[in-house]
Amino acid sequence: IKIKRSKETCFFFCCYNQETNRFTQQVYADEDVVMDTYVRVFKVLLKKSNPDFLMTSYNNLNGEFVSQNEHLLKYVLRKLLGFKGVVISDWGGVNYRWKSLKAGVDINMPGDEDTSWKEVAEAMDKGLISEENLERALDYVLVALEKCQKKKQVKENNKQLLRRLATESIVLLKNDDQALPLSKKDRIVVVGGLACNPCIQGGGCAEIENVSIVTPYHELCARMGYELPYATGYSVKNE
Repeated sequence: IKIKRSKETCFFFCCYNQETNRFTQQVYADEDVVMDTYVRVFKVLLKKSNPDFLMTSYNNLNGEFVSQNEHLLKYVLRKLLGFKGVVISDWGGVNYRWKSLKAGVDINMPGDEDTSWKEVAEAMDKGLISEENLERALDYVLVALEKCQKKKQVKENNKQLLRRLATESIVLLKNDDQALPLSKKDRIVVVGGLACNPCIQGGGCAEIENVSIVTPYHELCARMGYELPYATGYSVKNE
């Protein structure tokens, strides 16, 4: 596995296999399966990339949501894998803030209607969590903030750098039979609605403001020097 060292990387931990019903997904797996299949991957990722942040996944694992799973976060992640960075929740990924705080989630991201510091304060008054839980989270967050302040700031108008970062993050398909690069002598037809109306981003925290959009079809036409034959082939909206 080739992974470039990047402390800005954020991984989703763990056993998160699908987006469908992601808030209520129930995962049941033996401890050996979790350790040998899922945790082993994170062991490699953490060793190769050494991120400062790790995000808990939405799913429930063996009867407990990952964001409230002390065994998974405190023992497996912190003790066995030696993770020293900040553990954060996904947006809307926490059911009870005091439970996630006790389990080892240092930062609760927005999107949870029923979680608040009032809930945390009440839990402390009842003895459900301690000041040690708060101090632990604060220590990790302060260390991360100090590191972030030392990092070089990216200028908003540095499009060339942003373009290079985006290019380096692209995963290419296998180039069997040396199909690429294309030659102007090749006979090409473009099929697919996404060629002219590409899905360039997700929603929510995956949504960004685009400076410009070049569709795959128009870029291919520009490179080939003529208008390629095109067929929609399917509907992007599944109509």
